Formats: sequence, C-alpha cells, structure tokens
Amino acid sequence: MISLETARTYFGSHLLGEVFLESGETLMSAALTMASSDIDCRLAAPAEETDPCYIAAVCEQAVFLLTRRERLADNQTLLSESVEGLGSRSYSAPENGDTVLAPRAKLYLASLNAGKTAKITRG
Repeated sequence: MISLETARTYFGSHLLGEVFLESGETLMSAALTMASSDIDCRLAAPAEETDPCYIAAVCEQAVFLLTRRERLADNQTLLSESVEGLGSRSYSAPENGDTVLAPRAKLYLASLNAGKTAKITRG
C-alpha cells in the first residue's frame, strides 16, 4: 500500500485533490487501503509501490471511492426521490460488473498489465 505522504503529494496538483485531502486521516487511510486491494487483485504481476502508474491507479481509485461512498453501500444509483405521501425512491442497477473501479484507474492498470500476462507451456 502506498503511504499517506505519497498520496498527499499525488493529490497536491490533482483536480479532485481537495476531495481527498480534506476527507481526514481516517477516511484517507481507509480509501487507500480499499483502493490498494482493488488494484492489487487486478494486477497480472505484483507492482512496485514506487511505480508512478501504480501510485496513480491507487490514488485514482481512492478518490473514486471517496466520491461514491453512498452509492457503494448498495451498488445502485438513486435516480429520483419523492416526498409526497409516504415517499418513494427509484434506483438504477449497475449495467456492468465492474462499476466499482475508477475509469482513470483502469487506464493505469492497462499500462501496468501491458506485457505482464502469464505464459502457459506444455512440457
């Protein structure tokens, strides 16, 4: 897992840096832990924690998780809410199976996994 200091450096010049940096130590650590797990399980081979693509993938996933905390609880998106009478809510279900991975993290993962596929030979 990358350190909080590494993440702070990454988010120092990031468009969504405030979201991460102002979330507090507890949420930042939790987001980095979850993001590391999300990224590590999708790697074809272990990555170095100093690899810029690995750092970017984990940080992008961390900010993705922080901005979608409520949606991740039930993996649905609230479409509408009404207060009339007893009230009602409409949700949309996810359309694909990988709705919990940040689009930018996917780009960095593709770079990390390029050329790192397992070769199976018969012998």
